[in-house]
Amino acid sequence: MNDTIRERAYAYLSDRLAYIYDIGILPDNYPHDSIKINKEEGVIEYELKRLFLLSEAKQRIIENTPYGIPKNVVKELTELLLVENIILDEEQTRIERNKARDDVPLTSGKIKKNEIIED
Repeated sequence: MNDTIRERAYAYLSDRLAYIYDIGILPDNYPHDSIKINKEEGVIEYELKRLFLLSEAKQRIIENTPYGIPKNVVKELTELLLVENIILDEEQTRIERNKARDDVPLTSGKIKKNEIIED
């Protein structure tokens, strides 16, 4: 590979990796529909469709390889460099679930003697 192609490949991968990492990469088997992400500006809730799954991120980088840059090189480097950067915090998840459960009242009203409960 000559220097010009190497520089173009480097520029392409640097740009794409930075873009995808900034959005966020989840494991392919992430079990939830949304996620709360703790960023500098606070906790933000995201729908998963706004983030990348690992396989989707790899595919996007490889498929959009510019003409003249060998796809096999991009594929090999992408496989080595791209990893999930959003990791589930099991402890915080447990705390949030317990808090949500505790916030739900056990009853929502009172029933008088001989009253009938209907659906």
